[in-house]
Amino acid sequence: EPWKYIDTTNFFIGSSIAAPMATPTISVNGTFHALYPSYDTTQSIFPQFILASSTDGGSTITHQSAFIITSTTTDTLPKKGYLLLTNPADANHILFTYLGSDNGDLDIFSTESLNAGASWTTPIRVNDDPIANNKMQDLVWADFDDDGDLIVAWRDRRNATDSTYETSSEIWGAVRWKDSTNFSSNFLITDSSISYNNILAGNGNDFMCVQLINDTVYAVWGDTRNGYLNIWLQQIDLATGGSSIIDLANDITTINVYPNPAKNTITIDLGNNDLQNASIQLINVLGEVIINQPVILQKNSIDLSNYPSGNYLMKYSNNKGCKTLKVIKEGAF
Repeated sequence: EPWKYIDTTNFFIGSSIAAPMATPTISVNGTFHALYPSYDTTQSIFPQFILASSTDGGSTITHQSAFIITSTTTDTLPKKGYLLLTNPADANHILFTYLGSDNGDLDIFSTESLNAGASWTTPIRVNDDPIANNKMQDLVWADFDDDGDLIVAWRDRRNATDSTYETSSEIWGAVRWKDSTNFSSNFLITDSSISYNNILAGNGNDFMCVQLINDTVYAVWGDTRNGYLNIWLQQIDLATGGSSIIDLANDITTINVYPNPAKNTITIDLGNNDLQNASIQLINVLGEVIINQPVILQKNSIDLSNYPSGNYLMKYSNNKGCKTLKVIKEGAF
């Protein structure tokens, strides 16, 4: 059907928010809700979140001011997205999870409504590391399961050596069972600390999602533990504690490149990887493909002697996916 604006007279987003984001959800009874930020001084002297709702598929939309935005941060690197959820077990139960700097550093908060958005609870801090410890959290996501249990997961730096975005991190989570008012103690989702890589300073290069199904957590995120961005899945049975972590990026196994750094020639050992429709590309720092060759052998060589010193990417592709490794060319003999 024809699209329409969600914000409207008395409930405009305003022109002060550079990149406003609405977060939508559908309740179990079919009601549409979307929460969006607003800052227009003709409407309110305070920045606020506005809840837009519709019970008739968007033909009519009602609006209400949900709550005032009380904390902000000027740091542009943290991923400060937020999420609105509805409880599948209760059509009137809405939850909003977000990042807030009430304590001086970015923490994970949640607030909720039990009356379809008419009123909201006092926000609860979800991460349980020491308050005001100057350690940053970000990249929050959450999910209800069918009977109302709740999982919240995020990127956490409580064990990092400093307080900035550009430091090591882990993925942590907390559960709140349907018959409880409190979150569980936080628990690790990742199996190791992940060193910072400056690719994460770019837009869209880190992300996560989490789902809770029958008391089993499925968390998916991107991290650079191997020196390049891969997608990881962690499955955790909350009843037994059993877990497994899987690299979802592709079905390509380990590739060895040596010597690396190299002065003239590198050897690429593809191990047991499938060679069907396989190729190797060498890509320079400008993103230009300077070598593109088919692969018919498990071991291959690339002559770098005619290329300047510096960093390159070696990309191996086959029918099952691709894998990219950094290659360093040193000065010639």
